[in-house]
Amino acid sequence: MNPFVKQFLLHPRAVSTPCEIRPSLAKPMARSVEGKVVAEFGSGRGAITKYVLRYLPSEGRLYCFEVIPEFCDELRKITEGDNRVRVINAPAQNMYDYMETPPDSIVCSIPLQTIRRKIRRQILEVAKTAVAEKSGLFMPMQYYLPFFGDRPPRLKRVLDRYFSEVQWNPICGYLPPRGHFPPAGYYLCRNKRG
Repeated sequence: MNPFVKQFLLHPRAVSTPCEIRPSLAKPMARSVEGKVVAEFGSGRGAITKYVLRYLPSEGRLYCFEVIPEFCDELRKITEGDNRVRVINAPAQNMYDYMETPPDSIVCSIPLQTIRRKIRRQILEVAKTAVAEKSGLFMPMQYYLPFFGDRPPRLKRVLDRYFSEVQWNPICGYLPPRGHFPPAGYYLCRNKRG
């Protein structure tokens, strides 16, 4: 059985879909990363990680937070030998226990729409603090089902409480290789300066 599907069956709220993130979503998210210090929340098996590393400068740092130990093992294998990466088997909301400085960008693959509200609130508070300290960027992704009337603004309303600028970036099309199934997109979240 595919390791991702297995973890979805064991932890459906934490993984949220049996399908891994496709390059059609991972590449634009990675290209949107700003700065040299990046945190990735919910790194999974590295679908976005490998693209972030393509664009991260040689002096950059990537902190991968993942709670599923099997996924951490896979992340360590695909990033072996890259001294820019630190794989951390811990919840994203504990970021400041592992990072000396706030990140310039946070990439988030944690399914914020399906996890417990308390955990979502903790993650968003950490992201809000980091964005405020560095005038940084928070990029959560979201799955949605437009053909069932599901709309991304459901999460946008939550994000609007934490960030002054929230921009939705859908991935057009539903089928690979150019699209993404299930349909997905990501937000660019910032707080205005001054």
